[in-house]
Amino acid sequence: IFRDKQHVFSLLMINGGPGQHANSPYYPLPFSSMIVAGVPDSGYQHPQLLPKFTLADGSQLIATAFIKNIRSQKNGAQHVVTFQQDALTQLGKNIPIKDARIKLDTTYTMASGVITRTDKYTPSSALDVENVTLEFASFSDEATLAGSKVTFGKGNVSAFAVTGMRHCKTEKTQGREEYKSPSSPMKTVVVCSLDRFTMRAPLVITWAMNYR
Repeated sequence: IFRDKQHVFSLLMINGGPGQHANSPYYPLPFSSMIVAGVPDSGYQHPQLLPKFTLADGSQLIATAFIKNIRSQKNGAQHVVTFQQDALTQLGKNIPIKDARIKLDTTYTMASGVITRTDKYTPSSALDVENVTLEFASFSDEATLAGSKVTFGKGNVSAFAVTGMRHCKTEKTQGREEYKSPSSPMKTVVVCSLDRFTMRAPLVITWAMNYR
């Protein structure tokens, strides 16, 4: 639990298990009212704040279920949480399926007004990747995109920036069902992508979320 300003963040560490592992309310994310939320029965088509790998063989992978070695420490005014996954989750089944072709080291850094997540994805051997996507469905609105950083004119989240991806875009949710949380519908979706490459070395993807 991380408290800052008028907000309370809960960094969830459960894997959802059969039937739920692919749904965003069970992802390892810093959930907080009107800042970060999941969508019940969302599936994995638009995974919230987790990079999704689509491999050349058609497999789709996200990092949800095989968390271990959780560590937490306070570093001055910052709180740092680290964990590892020795395999990603292969999607499309009712239960989480281990796929050890990629492993992951994750670091969350929480400071006043900003949360940063850094993921280091390491392949077990050279791996052909069709694309990697990262999505953030936000309650904030009036988005302005400059490169891979989005600033919001309205809402609790003031900015969202991504490194490690090539292209980003924003769009309004237009009230679509896949972007309706239990508390309120999201208003803006940020989508970043990295297309067609052979993964031979670790890939580092970072997102930073500033909030009011």
